[in-house]
Amino acid sequence: MKFRKILHSIFPALITLCVLCAAYLALDLKHKSQIPREDQGKQLPFLVRESDYYIADTIAGHIHRPNAERIYDWKIHPRGKIVLRTNNLGFRNDRSTTQEKSQNVKRILITGDSHVDGVVFNDENVAHQLEILLNSSSGSETTNYEVLNGGVGYYSFSNYWGMLQRYAYLEPDVFIVIMYSGNDFLEAIAQAEKRNELTLPPRPRNYNLRLHRAASVKRRAAATFQALNQIYFFKHYRDLRAKALDLSKRDLSKIKNFCAERQISLLLVDLPAKIDVEWETDARLLEKVVEILRLSKDDLNINKEMSTDLAKWIQDQNISYIALDRAMESGQEQYFWKKDYHLNPTGHKLIAQMLYQKRKSWLTQ
Repeated sequence: MKFRKILHSIFPALITLCVLCAAYLALDLKHKSQIPREDQGKQLPFLVRESDYYIADTIAGHIHRPNAERIYDWKIHPRGKIVLRTNNLGFRNDRSTTQEKSQNVKRILITGDSHVDGVVFNDENVAHQLEILLNSSSGSETTNYEVLNGGVGYYSFSNYWGMLQRYAYLEPDVFIVIMYSGNDFLEAIAQAEKRNELTLPPRPRNYNLRLHRAASVKRRAAATFQALNQIYFFKHYRDLRAKALDLSKRDLSKIKNFCAERQISLLLVDLPAKIDVEWETDARLLEKVVEILRLSKDDLNINKEMSTDLAKWIQDQNISYIALDRAMESGQEQYFWKKDYHLNPTGHKLIAQMLYQKRKSWLTQ
């Protein structure tokens, strides 16, 4: 009887508590449902959220989906849009690629990350521009050049090695790797972690919060802050700089040995980030991000220092090498989109011209 009296006295309070819990859950679910779809998608692996453009590959990690097409509204482009289109093998070329090379054709395979993949039309990318230059002045009626664009977004050193293996059956005469010093080193660490080759220590307090705040500035595309994100990471994990360089050297050594065995000419190209050559074009925004991430002037040199260390090793290995930073710093034009910091058509054209000018150092090996 006493228990019934107690239960009877607290029953209204229990009902009230249940109602409040239900209301809280409803509000929480409502809040979650109001998260923009774009933000929800970003939490998914890119092979899931971008399955229209990328597919998994057991050798290269991932490649382009063949015959894919993406269309972006791009008001600052003269055509008002940009169309990304892949061919039958997933290359960023308009014409199909056959396995057999045509007679008297030299085949050049270029790879790189999203900068080489290109936020440009196929007829504006570095591969197409280089092919035009080579064929227009080959000086020979019997030699023609075919340049394949094997650039793929989210690539780093292990993917460059995978790309060479994946398409070795096409028998390229030249393999060009356009490395992006803006985030290839960080990607190397991230991929090694996924392969369980290393375990990262916990992030410092407020590490992710500052990154989120930085990425939210004007809600720019993620590529805008790739280089600053890499700097931010190696500022906190200084000991991992050497590991990132070791990983890059390991994969580049595999590429070098493979090319030597197959008599493939090899060229490594160092592409700097926009922040390293065109800071003033977006200084106000960049300074805001630097303030949020609490980066010093010395910190801003991290990418350059790592790139310089890798360049010394490359030259010691007697691998043909071209650095693009001086040409971009001294140029009178802008080579990256301000919208998302990827190479623009002028940037692709500059790289093609530099490759053409220095062709004797890599094309005739």
